[in-house]
Amino acid sequence: MSESEFEKELRQLENLYHRERKELLKKYKGLYAAYCMNELMAIGKTYDEAVAKAWEKKRHVPIFVEKVMPEGEEETWLMVCISKIQNSMEK
Repeated sequence: MSESEFEKELRQLENLYHRERKELLKKYKGLYAAYCMNELMAIGKTYDEAVAKAWEKKRHVPIFVEKVMPEGEEETWLMVCISKIQNSMEK
């Protein structure tokens, strides 16, 4: 995947999260939502848990991770390195 394709897909995932945020807040406030391949792939109590679950399902990057919080309270995490996932899965 080229850098421009990666960035385009990452923006699409971020936009999808923002479109779905209201519904996510009802069920997952304070948890981490991981998006991959144009869908919500995983929910986790921690960033690492959400990324690991998403990676297990599809083994595809990019993965966009956002802590499900009301607007203005967000924490955005971008998964750009497969080695972080592999290291967390080996533990």
